[in-house]
Amino acid sequence: MINKRPLRVAATLRTYLAHIIPEAMQWDTQFSPSDFYLTDVRMSPDLRLATLVIFDYQKESAALLRHLNTLAPNIQYKLAPHMTGKYVPKVRFVFDHQIKKEQEMRYLMQSISKDLESDETDLV
Repeated sequence: MINKRPLRVAATLRTYLAHIIPEAMQWDTQFSPSDFYLTDVRMSPDLRLATLVIFDYQKESAALLRHLNTLAPNIQYKLAPHMTGKYVPKVRFVFDHQIKKEQEMRYLMQSISKDLESDETDLV
């Protein structure tokens, strides 16, 4: 049986993080919350680790990821009053590669369909 508690905690964290991350980046001069999008929150089964999956609007900047991971303890501290569990999860950021893969797949499918259409017109 699948434990649904990590999914519920992740959904709750996502709600709180929508307010906490912009607040943590308030005085940041290098990056702003509009530079990325929080796509998913994944919780470990023991609820001690929260992996925040982000999509970078420009390109996957190592500097952005490094910067967000340096802000992670501050975000974790601001998250603590909202948590009712035994532990406050450790926060870490990773890039969302799924969106990039979907875009590449869509491009490939469009190019295949164009090739098929051109082949059909050549046959007629």
